Amino acid sequence: MTGKIQTVLGQIEPGELGITQTHEHLVTDLIDYFEMPEEVSERSWVDAPVAVDSGWLRELGQSGCYMEWDTFGLEDTSIGGGNLDHIRMSSDAQRLETLEYMMAEGFGDQIVIGHDVCIKAQRAKYGGKGFDHIIDSIVPRMRARGFSGADINGILVANPARALAF
Repeated sequence: MTGKIQTVLGQIEPGELGITQTHEHLVTDLIDYFEMPEEVSERSWVDAPVAVDSGWLRELGQSGCYMEWDTFGLEDTSIGGGNLDHIRMSSDAQRLETLEYMMAEGFGDQIVIGHDVCIKAQRAKYGGKGFDHIIDSIVPRMRARGFSGADINGILVANPARALAF
């Protein structure tokens, strides 16, 4: 199966993939970058606000792995009528800012994005942003922030095609 991409509908050629929104569990094992403190009292990072460590991201990019920014459209902590205030989620604007940084650092060929629509409440029919959020909302915001058509095509088409080919 070398050079093919496995989809839920079967194997296809990488050039047939089209726009793809990948998922964060796809390609990267970050265990080498994370050490869980043994003492529970030292695990305060769980409650810390979301912050981007540019040095860590640069080091991760230099490893050559594909990097995926997920949960676009999930910055609304009341989705589904629940209260997720205890979860420190990045906003779409913060995700885009991080993508800009990684593009400027030269890692554009390693970036993929997704929205992780996985529960009914995230679907547009039930009040969520839906499956078209990245195309209808994020792509125009990327253009407004200066991402080129080639940058966007890379993130949505070319990079996922390379990452998914095996």
